[in-house]
Amino acid sequence: SCDGAVSVALTEVVSDSTSPFYFTLTRTWTASDTCGNIVSDSMVIEVNDTLYPAGSGMTHVSDPDNVIKYLKVSPNPLVNFTNVEFSLYKDEYVIMELYNHTGVKLETIYNGNVAAGSSISLALTPDASLGTGMYLLVLRTNHDIKTRRIILKR
Repeated sequence: SCDGAVSVALTEVVSDSTSPFYFTLTRTWTASDTCGNIVSDSMVIEVNDTLYPAGSGMTHVSDPDNVIKYLKVSPNPLVNFTNVEFSLYKDEYVIMELYNHTGVKLETIYNGNVAAGSSISLALTPDASLGTGMYLLVLRTNHDIKTRRIILKR
């Protein structure tokens, strides 16, 4: 009753992470008004990604369609920036995209041809519109895909 505008803030915390496919995500929404009234509620999500269980459904080095040699993200979690590095076994056209925790594509990081054996290094600096939380970096070729979970701390 003290004002019409109520601000709502979302925070996310990733914990109990044993791999990129198994972790706990806690989302907390906190609403406050100008009179100092505060209320919050949380949701705990247990992630157990059975789409790519360990050793099943993933490409291996001996697979003739395996194109991506590696995809590295460091530091992770990040505060201001992170370095993204990747290399391929074969010449290939590559697209690297950043997605938010709901699966919405935020931006294309890299788009172009990459020669076999060359190492591509990029500095990823999140802009102010990205809040604290989990993001997904996806590297795709015509024959392979790799993902890395990125945690942004503000």
